[in-house]
Amino acid sequence: MNSKRWPNHRTMTSLAGALLAIMLSATATLAGQPQSAEQAIDTSDLDIFVRQHAQLCGTGSVRICFERGFAFIDDDGDGKISLDEAKIRKVQATAWFEQNQERLHPLDRQAFVAGIAVINLITLEQVIASYDFNDDGSVDSIEATADIALDDRPAVTWVRDPKSVNWNGVMERLGAGGPLLRLILQQAGLAKG
Repeated sequence: MNSKRWPNHRTMTSLAGALLAIMLSATATLAGQPQSAEQAIDTSDLDIFVRQHAQLCGTGSVRICFERGFAFIDDDGDGKISLDEAKIRKVQATAWFEQNQERLHPLDRQAFVAGIAVINLITLEQVIASYDFNDDGSVDSIEATADIALDDRPAVTWVRDPKSVNWNGVMERLGAGGPLLRLILQQAGLAKG
């Protein structure tokens, strides 16, 4: 792996913001589980996904970025993200971050750590339950986007538009985690007050 820093901080921030929105809309927590050397987590498919989609998510349509990110998390391709799929991808994302954090811009590192902290506080079980409107135990793309307004603007513009997220809806669904999420995203420059 090349050890140089990712070339474009704004692109990575946009990708991190878009992936964070995806994770928060449709994932759950599995943090804190120690992994032994024999249980090394394979992050190669996530690394490929990040490399293939960083440019798209930085300068292309946030809607398309979301769709591709959602499909990536939806490992079995059934159009829904189950709690198990979310847990696997969160563990994988955490391992990927540990392997690549030195290559990321400090603000990207801060946004990732903050996002994981919020997910750990809220728990993905709560996120899934809060957005699983049809009670099937998973979240489809319509449910996942209940509080976000996707469009064709670049993610770097979209994440900074306060109208992109219905914060009242997020706070209602996520309880104490909603205001904390908003504060962390504001401090990371990924949301406006």
